[in-house]
Amino acid sequence: MKRLFYFLQAIFLLLFIVTFIPAILEFTGSSLLAKLNPSKPVYNNIESFNPSLQRLNSIKKLETYCDSIYEARNASGNFSQAEKDYPVIASEVVREKFYHGLSSFGFGNNYLGYLMNPRFAGMALNAPVLPGDIVKYPYGICSQQAAVFMNIVKDKGYLARKIGFYTPEISGHFCTEVFYRDGWHFFDTDIEPDMQVLSQYDHPGIKFLVDHPDIITKAYAKMDPVKVMALFSTYTYGKPDERLAPKAAIYQKVTKFLSYTIWILFLLAFIMSRRKYLRLSNRQYVRNRRVSVHHLQPG
Repeated sequence: MKRLFYFLQAIFLLLFIVTFIPAILEFTGSSLLAKLNPSKPVYNNIESFNPSLQRLNSIKKLETYCDSIYEARNASGNFSQAEKDYPVIASEVVREKFYHGLSSFGFGNNYLGYLMNPRFAGMALNAPVLPGDIVKYPYGICSQQAAVFMNIVKDKGYLARKIGFYTPEISGHFCTEVFYRDGWHFFDTDIEPDMQVLSQYDHPGIKFLVDHPDIITKAYAKMDPVKVMALFSTYTYGKPDERLAPKAAIYQKVTKFLSYTIWILFLLAFIMSRRKYLRLSNRQYVRNRRVSVHHLQPG
């Protein structure tokens, strides 16, 4: 038993050290651990990406920036277009904030989520789904960009819902519809369709676009029109204001919390096993002291 607690205290001490150091580095925002992360997606120099917007690394900063553009465009006091202006502005900002690429946790921002990286229903849970985490990156895939966009417009009181697409030949895609002026309006911040084309029709819903192939193929002129219609005709609606990837969000919240605190558990386990080891050692010492040795007397 004594030997067991001897090894346990050594194991818990080691676990405490290897979890305490990254927790401190994460808390202080050190970039030392980030050097161990996988390589980042490379910008293709085609998308509407503005590197200067990386200073907007929180939802609050992103919304404040959108607000400033909105106020500047409506400085004249003409608010006849105000209701539709904000979603358009938010879409433009998100398009410039990100370029296409999967953002995922690594060392320095939820190292436990990075190391565990399990898969649920074939989907990696290591990719951030919470908007507050996604905005810390300059890149994101379609669902991540849509999550940020939806968060911004929902904070302004708009209804928003996800639009999903999937075909085995092309894979899937993820967009958003926003409700205003008694109708749903379509936005795609990732593939970036021609905003001028969509604006001519007041950003119509996906059903309207699919029913009018000439409009949607013109908006997505950079894509093969056959693939455009094959993909977008598979659209499905999400529920208004539906939470995106709730199980992944729970996993990421838990692992991020543990990334900062799990060292406490290992420290307590070390202290308990150390005390138990010392108690057993002292008990053995006392027992040995009580053993009497009878010396043989000469005959």
